[in-house]
Amino acid sequence: MSNKLKITLASAMTAAAIGALLSVSSSAHAVLLYAGAYSTEFVSIETNPLSENFIGNSTSDSGADDQQLGGLDFQPGTGILFGSSGSDNQSADPGSLFTVDTATGDLTFIGQINGSRVVGLAFHADGRLYGSDQDNLLLIDPTDGDFTTVGSFGLDGKVAAMAFSPIDGLLYAADYDTGELGTVSLVDGLFTSLGFSDGDGTSIDLRSIGGLAFDALGNLYAAKGDADGDMFQVDIAILEHTFLGNTHEESISSLAIAPVSVSVPEPGTLALFGLGLAGLGLARRKRMI
Repeated sequence: MSNKLKITLASAMTAAAIGALLSVSSSAHAVLLYAGAYSTEFVSIETNPLSENFIGNSTSDSGADDQQLGGLDFQPGTGILFGSSGSDNQSADPGSLFTVDTATGDLTFIGQINGSRVVGLAFHADGRLYGSDQDNLLLIDPTDGDFTTVGSFGLDGKVAAMAFSPIDGLLYAADYDTGELGTVSLVDGLFTSLGFSDGDGTSIDLRSIGGLAFDALGNLYAAKGDADGDMFQVDIAILEHTFLGNTHEESISSLAIAPVSVSVPEPGTLALFGLGLAGLGLARRKRMI
């Protein structure tokens, strides 16, 4: 066999191995979201293709009836999902803080926040927990639910969803009534508008957003709190959104993205990769002799 043919075969083996590794990497970073859905449902959502799976009803261990999850977010470092309950017409313990079992939707009561409603939750990377009561930004103690009011959003509308970007560390929020996207000051709670997100030709706007969540790459996902639980991906750099489809839920009241878990490639994949590199190195060595 000629050296040229050996190099070609070795290169092909290496390319196949790299392709296998890229395939594993791609599947390891699939986006999985959890959501509080219509009334008291807890669901998971996959985005490609868009599908929704009912997990259970959000039942609290406090002995109260089911709760509407107005806010959801995962705690950095622990991977524990926290949730807050919405208004008293949907929740037996309005304005309370819980941890959420992602396998069942069961809630463990932590404490009451404001006794009214908390319709958005967002963890800062340093572990600080923020919430929205629609009109004000709250700083919440995740151990007992105690809170302080940071300040008013300064909006005629209300904020029902917010999330921290892993790229710039800013807190982003959506005006439920107008569909404006903006950032929220952690100093005084003031909402600063970035503008309106243009659609992708589907004539669907971003009013009534019930949930926002960033993935690890900084892609923003948004879910509507009315209609069929419409889902979008938003490019905050150019204020454009893409309609992903609907979950067929009557509404989505909160949204959180599961932390990315790193999958180790199977031994066969690693062996193929190593064989490809070894073959390429051997062929090149023979060519040099």
